[in-house]
Amino acid sequence: MYIKPLLIFIVFLFVAGLSFAQIDSTNLSTEEEVDTVIIKKADYIIRKEVYIDEPKAYSRYLTFYGAPVYYASYYDVCEDCRDFLTNQKRAIDPLLSYRVGLNFSFTKKKIYITPGIAYTSIREKFIAIDSLEQFNLFNHYNYLDLSLAAGYQLGSGKLSCIVQGYGVVSRLLSADGKIISTEDFKSVNPIKTDNFKTYVFSLGLGFRLGYKLSERLQLIVEPGYRFNITTVTKSKTPYVQQRNLFSAEVGVSYAF
Repeated sequence: MYIKPLLIFIVFLFVAGLSFAQIDSTNLSTEEEVDTVIIKKADYIIRKEVYIDEPKAYSRYLTFYGAPVYYASYYDVCEDCRDFLTNQKRAIDPLLSYRVGLNFSFTKKKIYITPGIAYTSIREKFIAIDSLEQFNLFNHYNYLDLSLAAGYQLGSGKLSCIVQGYGVVSRLLSADGKIISTEDFKSVNPIKTDNFKTYVFSLGLGFRLGYKLSERLQLIVEPGYRFNITTVTKSKTPYVQQRNLFSAEVGVSYAF
């Protein structure tokens, strides 16, 4: 009596269980889903590069300078003209002269080769009285200098020194002023350029001190000594003259 209803109940439970098992899992809520993500850390290399910013090595320098010049003259006079030279020395007084110029330097390691061009004005005061007039004026001897120097650098960095020797060819551009007469040794005559050599040759020694203002700019100070190896005047009548020049060039050098 009770067996039939019991069998029907069991079959019902079995069918209901199959239907529940066939429900799609995608219909589950996100709260019921559990995702596990595994991330594997990959190996990597950090590459470091070091750049050293070294100053560029320059091999050419352009220098513009000006220089006060002081000179001393040496004379060799003919026997008959000694009175002339005595009066001439009495009438003249060397003045502070000047030079302006441009140098172009080439360097390889510590060796410097420097051609240059300059304008030099030698000045002297002339005071004399002849029978007609009193003179109080300035004499000028103007030259164009072409030079070639070779030097060696001592030291480096902010402060440096280049010891250099050089040769100079000076061309007389003009000579203006007065001179004591060679006829009576008392009167005054105008200076004649015909009495002076067109070209004068000199040798010199300088100490070029450089102070670096920036990577390209340098302040230049160069004390130097130069002497004539040929005479300024053409003949010994009335005298031959040579000059020793002391200068202190001050300028700015640009590297490129």
